Amino acid sequence: MTNAKRLLTNEIGHLSVGMMIRVHRNSLELSQIELANKLGVTVGFISNIENGRKKISLEKTLQIARKMKANHKHFALVWFEEESRANGLSFKEIIEIA
Repeated sequence: MTNAKRLLTNEIGHLSVGMMIRVHRNSLELSQIELANKLGVTVGFISNIENGRKKISLEKTLQIARKMKANHKHFALVWFEEESRANGLSFKEIIEIA
């Protein structure tokens, strides 16, 4: 883990897909309503993802990233890391095997 990533993790916790969506949405100056309309989902759906109350599939993660014209590979990486942690696995050890 890089020093910057370690510092961020200590300050705000592990990076999540929801955080990435919120940050990218805000950088595009999109409201939750506007993003929900773009995706054809409810505002509650977006809110629940951003606030960590709802997990989404890799497919939905990639769909959202692409709609926001974000780097979908970064979103996929964070999704895999988040899922690994949630299941008691070390993402770092998994990628070292590959």
